[in-house]
Amino acid sequence: MRKFTIFTIVLAAVVILSSLDLIANKYGDGTSTDNLKLALPKNLDLSKTMEANVAGADATAAGTKKVATNAGKTSAAAGSTTGANAENTGGAAGGATDFEDESYAPALPDIYLRPDQIKSAGFVNATITTEDSQGMLFKDIYIGDLNDVKMTKYSIANKDTPLAKVYVFTIGPKSKVDNVYDALKMRAAEGVNSEVNATDTYGGASFFLNDTKRPSTAFVVVKIGQLIYGFSYPKEYHPQIKNLIKLLEWEFNK
Repeated sequence: MRKFTIFTIVLAAVVILSSLDLIANKYGDGTSTDNLKLALPKNLDLSKTMEANVAGADATAAGTKKVATNAGKTSAAAGSTTGANAENTGGAAGGATDFEDESYAPALPDIYLRPDQIKSAGFVNATITTEDSQGMLFKDIYIGDLNDVKMTKYSIANKDTPLAKVYVFTIGPKSKVDNVYDALKMRAAEGVNSEVNATDTYGGASFFLNDTKRPSTAFVVVKIGQLIYGFSYPKEYHPQIKNLIKLLEWEFNK
């Protein structure tokens, strides 16, 4: 009986000590929060998911900030380019066409040669446009050095067929029309292949220029009031040019 009691007491002590050791090893001293976590099933453990979401939110925010910054830079660069284009072209911002420029064609300076005049002269279906004279009368008489003189070259054409060329000289206050006319006649006579025939048939004075290199083309210079006109045309159009000169005389000798 005594032995059984002692064995029971010893066994109880061992069980108690083992239980205390097990508790100490499993739960620690109670100061560590890591050891207090519950072992939940994976489908119920949201800790990792929350971490991923937070990290994703940070990355998204950072990415959004970066995209916004890049977009701002791109927008600024685009604005700079647009501004440069607007400055270079004189157009509206953004490359839009100014509504005032749409289908806009500068008015033809036809105060000295009008469409109604060339139609009345016999060039019924013809139109007039300006051409670059490059400072030359009839393409071989240089006039670029004449003082206070402006020359405008017109082309009379029927679709793609040229009918005549008209040169209009306007003389400023520093020069005289008679002096300019005499200078043109003298320079025309200086050409190697040219011969001047001063007939004075038209206007206040006129001369024909015969060019041996261009025998089928007529050249005539006419002084009308304070203006000087030069005409070049295929000789078959002489009647129309004659009519045109008459119309110009009536216009500027009123």
